[in-house]
Amino acid sequence: MVKLEGTEQRRCYWNDEDYLKTQQSYIGLFTEKLKQSASVSKVTVIPDLLISKSPSFTSIREAAVRMQADVVIVYSISSDIYTKYKLFSKTDIKAFATTQLILPDVRTGLVPFSTIVAKDVLSQKKNDAVLLTINEIAKKLTAFLQ
Repeated sequence: MVKLEGTEQRRCYWNDEDYLKTQQSYIGLFTEKLKQSASVSKVTVIPDLLISKSPSFTSIREAAVRMQADVVIVYSISSDIYTKYKLFSKTDIKAFATTQLILPDVRTGLVPFSTIVAKDVLSQKKNDAVLLTINEIAKKLTAFLQ
């Protein structure tokens, strides 16, 4: 499993620990959902040390070969918060997220599964929208793997 940085740049605020914990929770959720499939025997995250700072399809595939993986999940998450100010009522705050995922076969290089899911939710936390996208992708992915 490889996470590519999305168009959203990591911001260094005082809550950097929260950012790291959130990113780890996304990996944990993907792992948990994948392990529920009977077709999946093992889920391993490819360490950042094996992937270049500007990962290409080839370098990800080479890292997956070194990890002895049959397939590799490559995903990217971009999210943000939008506000709609209203003069005489409560301001609407909406979290929006788009998650992209591909599942390349390491041996052939073919991509038998790919999806893009975008969700929004009235929330002040970007995490809420991201979790919705991950859950939907996990359903699609486990259905594909059956």
